[in-house]
Amino acid sequence: MDLTGKTILVVGASGTLGAALADRFARQGARVLATARTNESAARLPVSAKLPLLLDLESPQSIATLAAYINGSEKLDGVV
Repeated sequence: MDLTGKTILVVGASGTLGAALADRFARQGARVLATARTNESAARLPVSAKLPLLLDLESPQSIATLAAYINGSEKLDGVV
């Protein structure tokens, strides 16, 4: 599948499944926004991720920050 020109948000991309999905989407040409909960886990994000972002789903402030970023500068074509 060709994802060239598409932007995909991968939540939990520092985990096994999320990292595999982020890497696969990137290899298919997508611009991948990859999230991790902490700076430490962000270090485990796949190198293919175009833009690493911190996101703690238990923090309303963290969610609001990500939403503001996306609303201000991104058009998402998919979220996993």
